[in-house]
Amino acid sequence: MNDAELKSKLIVQLLKRAIEVEANEANVMFRTYLAEEDKKKKSVIFQIYKESELHRLILEDLLLFLGEDPQTQRSLKEYDIEDLFGHERLYVLRKVEEMARDLYKDILREMETLNEEDKGSKMEKVMEVISKLLEWEKKHTKMIESLHP
Repeated sequence: MNDAELKSKLIVQLLKRAIEVEANEANVMFRTYLAEEDKKKKSVIFQIYKESELHRLILEDLLLFLGEDPQTQRSLKEYDIEDLFGHERLYVLRKVEEMARDLYKDILREMETLNEEDKGSKMEKVMEVISKLLEWEKKHTKMIESLHP
């Protein structure tokens, strides 16, 4: 297996991890949504939850586009959201958003190390999609920060 093939396989594995991160994020958002009583916060959290589910679906489609199986282990990190105070919940939400944001940044950085001939139109499409997801995560972080009193 040459370097380009190894790098492509690595990108696929990173995308699978991104699916796991988005599934985890959606789980945390939904549990927070169920536990939240403030209507304004609940509405913002639901919006982020929906978009996290959408991100997961986009990533799964991206793997199918690359001819790869999108199934992952989906190991979810459990948080005792219901037992946390409001400011603690917001801290956890911000952390899971930052985790996704940082992963997308690192995936893009890794993809930028591909040679021009190795990138091809498929990898260019992957980079385009990951860049959009990164912008979405930045928006989510701002939405969560807006919920702080």
